[in-house]
Amino acid sequence: MSQIVHCPACGKALNIVDYVSMMVVSQKTAMFTVRCPECGQLVPSIQRIPASLRPRIEQAAQELHAGMGR
Repeated sequence: MSQIVHCPACGKALNIVDYVSMMVVSQKTAMFTVRCPECGQLVPSIQRIPASLRPRIEQAAQELHAGMGR
């Protein structure tokens, strides 16, 4: 899976690490929502969690006693 998604409204390439919201759906995947800076469209996409985000997610999970933090 790629870290780049494209806005369905205008076609702009969007990086999921610039997400406005993220919902972890498994240990390795999450639903990211990115706002397109060109047209304002909210673009949801289920993607593999990038390695650069894992430490932050694991820390939050530990604080909440959630799955990835166990």
